[in-house]
Amino acid sequence: MFNTKGMKTKSSKLIYVLIASFFFNNVICIAQECKVQGIVRYKFNDYVGYKSDNGAQVYFVEKEAIDSSNVEIWKEYEALADKQAFHLLLMNESDGVVGEETVREFSKFSVADEKRLNEIDSQCLVYYIKWVGNASYVALVDDSGKYEVEIPFGEYYVIAKSANRERLTITELTGRALLQETNINKNVKIISFDFKY
Repeated sequence: MFNTKGMKTKSSKLIYVLIASFFFNNVICIAQECKVQGIVRYKFNDYVGYKSDNGAQVYFVEKEAIDSSNVEIWKEYEALADKQAFHLLLMNESDGVVGEETVREFSKFSVADEKRLNEIDSQCLVYYIKWVGNASYVALVDDSGKYEVEIPFGEYYVIAKSANRERLTITELTGRALLQETNINKNVKIISFDFKY
């Protein structure tokens, strides 16, 4: 004769283990999603201040998809492009009254800086196109300047591209871009961007 009482106990335990395993796996998967949200703005002018950057895009690229040496070149590009923007603003404001050498001394944007910026500008455009093409998730900024996207936990580079601000560089002629590294490790994360002039 068979002992059916022992079989019922074993099958009941197996069913409980399967149900617990299913529940545990689903809870873990749900807990590993993050709602990333934020505001993207651009500086309109000194009087009005910042406005929502309607139509801007926010790209999330997994960290492994981007070579860290390329990020270092991007940071160098960003610093030089900021100096160039300040230099051009000063040149425009001086209206020819002050010589270019004086403006360069004040802006700290040397001829060597300008040459280096020209060298890495097109290189950074290639990086930008590649990074955006490798983006796992993309969010579009709405009329109120807000965006929201759900992505899995992990380490990402976040690239925000402005719809209302650009620079006089090849890389950012169609829209300023900001690059930021982030670790998505909680259920809600706020990542916002402000584009200056």
